[in-house]
Amino acid sequence: MIIVDLCKQCKRNPINVERSKRLCSICLDNHCRRVKEYNKSHTELVSEYKKIYYNKNKERLNVISKEWRQNNSDRYKELWDEYYKTHHEDMLNRTRKYYRDNKERVCLHAKEYRQTHLEYYSEKDRLRDANKTPHRREQVLANNRRRRTRKLGLLDHYTDQEWKDCINYWNNRCVNCGSTSNIEADHITPISRGGTDTIDNIQPLCRHCNASKHTKTIDYRWECT
Repeated sequence: MIIVDLCKQCKRNPINVERSKRLCSICLDNHCRRVKEYNKSHTELVSEYKKIYYNKNKERLNVISKEWRQNNSDRYKELWDEYYKTHHEDMLNRTRKYYRDNKERVCLHAKEYRQTHLEYYSEKDRLRDANKTPHRREQVLANNRRRRTRKLGLLDHYTDQEWKDCINYWNNRCVNCGSTSNIEADHITPISRGGTDTIDNIQPLCRHCNASKHTKTIDYRWECT
């Protein structure tokens, strides 16, 4: 059975009491418009009121929010992704400011959290130690390189097999100094200066020579031939 009543504001338009907040659609739209205008013109006052209301009803609001996120996980993810894209810099600045203003408190909380989650951090430390192996380090560097080049719009990349063939051709030595330790793939023309990520723009250098070259365009291969 549908219970019909008149709008409590205009006293003219009928409403469904079970589905309405006792306002017809016209009055409800006008009410929402006035609320938005008030919020825009009294931002500081509204913000302070919201803080007071949240502090008084913190537990109840957190329960409601948690239930909504669980029941609307897909919608929550969409809203969060959209918010993150448009407020990324603001979020970073707020986090940095909070850390500067509360450094001791943050460090103390992190220390206490680590002590109460020893199993998690012991496993994390084990994985970190496993990632220190030379093979794993090469994988991490390769993933970082591919991610960096994708952001710059480069779609072609040299493969692991091409890199192995390259260092085998140069006898696993740095083409500048001849060292055999810490051999890395160097972009002859740096990507930041328009270089490609294909094998014809790659030369094997030791870590010292690679760091010394920095962003200069130098082809050491010609000096070895």
